[in-house]
Amino acid sequence: LMAGLAGRALQDGLLDSFDQQAVANTAWAFATLGLQNEALMAGLVRVTFRHLSNFSAQNLGNTAWALVTANFLDDHAFEALLLLCNHLADSSPELDHLWYQVHQLILHVRLHPQGLPASNACLDGLNKLSLHCQTLFASSSPSPSRLQSAVAKHLEDLGIVFQEEAILHDAGSYRVDFLLTSTRTVIEVDGPSHFVRSGHGLQPSGATLLKHRQLHLFGYRVVSVPFYDWGQLRGRNARVSYLRKLLGPA
Repeated sequence: LMAGLAGRALQDGLLDSFDQQAVANTAWAFATLGLQNEALMAGLVRVTFRHLSNFSAQNLGNTAWALVTANFLDDHAFEALLLLCNHLADSSPELDHLWYQVHQLILHVRLHPQGLPASNACLDGLNKLSLHCQTLFASSSPSPSRLQSAVAKHLEDLGIVFQEEAILHDAGSYRVDFLLTSTRTVIEVDGPSHFVRSGHGLQPSGATLLKHRQLHLFGYRVVSVPFYDWGQLRGRNARVSYLRKLLGPA
């Protein structure tokens, strides 16, 4: 369905009629579903520049986040988005959700110095924006689920030393469910909100894919414990065995 919609938008020139809301909504929808369509994103970027000065903070954040989630690399686009975000930071610093999205945009730029040289040079002069976004990003309150608590108990049964709800200061201040203190291994307990349903069943959401990808680029091994796997395990032995196999040799 989504591939058909993208094809129609590109073939019929429908994108040219999009306003800022339609651009942001389309980009956000594809990114949230974890769908990558480079041609569509390139078309949305082209239309974005027609309306960029009129973008609301929410539409700006959603569009920027969608491009990052799609792993899009357009140096000119990201440089322009960063400059506009910096302007908004001076006029609307209270928009917390926007700054979470902008922080992931900043990480995306920093993680691609070769592909985004102008954007990286631009960021060098936006230290106040970077610090503001990172501070807010790291200040989110932990909310461990019952599933996470159950996984923690069985990690202890395995004798694994870990830090729960760890903030990775060397990885963009991401908060992770578990950090294994002897290795650069992260365990993420992925509940239902971390997935979307497609014709192929449950798939990781765009937000989940983005976090895992950025952690990997920072040099961490990311191990996911999906809720649907855990829910099929019966008893302590099955769960301990599952975790041992998932983590592999120490």
